[in-house]
Amino acid sequence: MGNVDVPHSYTYIDDFGQGLVALGQQESAYGRAWHVPNAPAMSTRHVIELAYQSAGIQPTPPIRGLGSLMMRLGGLFIPEAREIVEMMYEFTDPFVVEDSDFRAAFGLEPTSLEVGIQSTLGWYRTHHRA
Repeated sequence: MGNVDVPHSYTYIDDFGQGLVALGQQESAYGRAWHVPNAPAMSTRHVIELAYQSAGIQPTPPIRGLGSLMMRLGGLFIPEAREIVEMMYEFTDPFVVEDSDFRAAFGLEPTSLEVGIQSTLGWYRTHHRA
């Protein structure tokens, strides 16, 4: 969806979970918003290319984004697409999370996207062998 060539922050699920645990254990964290650790932002195109490479699929197929109009049309038939339209700004413009306060306060660093993708593919292969 959106512009696949603008920078975007992606959060690895294990980092998200560890971040929530850290926040829940520190009363000093209460009363403000926090951004859990995120790997350095990169384009969605690059993330997709990493996923294909990690899965051993070459070459990467052509990658194109869908704009708001196409998402609205899709939303006529797919309720999830309809819900995403209001969040399209996250995918049409750079969406870079600033997590330095969290890192400084809790000492947690993000997992690289390369490692996160490898781990996710490993989990998927273990749980979905079909």
